[in-house]
Amino acid sequence: MLRWQNQPDDERLTSFRPPQVGEKISPEQACWLALDAALQGFGFVAPNPPVGAVAVDANHCFLGFGAHLKYGEAHAEQALLKKLDDEGLRPRLKHGKMYVSLEPCSFVGKTPACALLLKDTGLAEVVIGANDPNPRVDGKGRALLTAAGITATDFPAAKAAAAELIDVFSWNQKSAKVFVALKAAASLDGTIAYEGGANRRITDERARLYGHFLRLKYDAIMVGAETLRLDNPELTCRYAGIRVRQPRPVILDPFFKTPTAQPLNTLKVFDGEKAGPIWFADSSRRDDEKAKALAARGAHLVFIPSTAGNFDPAAVLAELSALNISSVLLEGGAGLYGSFLNANLVNKLHLFQAPTILGGPGRLGWGDGFTAMTEVTASGARVSPLDRNWVIEVAFKT
Repeated sequence: MLRWQNQPDDERLTSFRPPQVGEKISPEQACWLALDAALQGFGFVAPNPPVGAVAVDANHCFLGFGAHLKYGEAHAEQALLKKLDDEGLRPRLKHGKMYVSLEPCSFVGKTPACALLLKDTGLAEVVIGANDPNPRVDGKGRALLTAAGITATDFPAAKAAAAELIDVFSWNQKSAKVFVALKAAASLDGTIAYEGGANRRITDERARLYGHFLRLKYDAIMVGAETLRLDNPELTCRYAGIRVRQPRPVILDPFFKTPTAQPLNTLKVFDGEKAGPIWFADSSRRDDEKAKALAARGAHLVFIPSTAGNFDPAAVLAELSALNISSVLLEGGAGLYGSFLNANLVNKLHLFQAPTILGGPGRLGWGDGFTAMTEVTASGARVSPLDRNWVIEVAFKT
């Protein structure tokens, strides 16, 4: 438990080293190995959840691991069984155990039903990290295992970690709405940026690297027009040494403030091979020349009403859901943060902090008009060190 609470997920992924086949491991090791293995598919399995599985023999010696690596491809249990078949290790499953980060699925979709695949393996027990929140599965995978004579048990120490691993999927299943995460960097006195565009980095390189890793988790990254104008960000995942996929940039720019301020060919959100940004503009701007220029540049334009230059965050999320976006990461600025926090639409906070007090005039907090922190209920806080900085990751009850 302490390990999960104090180790950032990118370290768990990049330091993943499975034991040698035949090496005796403890139940705790097997369970955490399954959760760490799930990170192998991080960013590539949406709208499915990341899942990992580990097999041990009757003497609790390691046989192998599997992970769901890409949407539409083999689930973790199926991948693990294939690996055991390829290596001639399947017979050693008899009377052994399998540790899975998520309840095995119980229906045939793009892949076979994993609970049925395990039926004739000879396994004595399947240890499950989290129940599957999909109504088509929830409890049914366990029931199929039990009917096959396989004991289905829990691993309580990993319950919180297993639940966090599938937080986006769980929210999508529960609400059919977009999962919203907020990423911000702040000094000890609450400075997140300076008015007028003073470009002062608050956190160091290690923290920024973890910020890039978070971009891998979410389908889209959202910024306001002012952040785009001042920072001209790429809004890409740049993390060397691991598989990456690029999130979809989302720009909230009701009155085309950004194209007015600088030429479109200088905006980095159009660079590279990623899909063009989703650009929100006020409904009255459909026939604007800037709309035509943005569309020609590759932007996907979405027109919705705005009030005093602000969009209704719920309306924005509804449009993203219609575009098959299941999760979005808010990256600035303060006005964007405030609007989603005030609307109680933030599911998770990734708050990076540095041991500095910046002070000075013109510093920005959490958005104009946001004064309701006491009304936000948070749970499941993790605090992970990032060299000289740290990240606080908190789930909000929305």
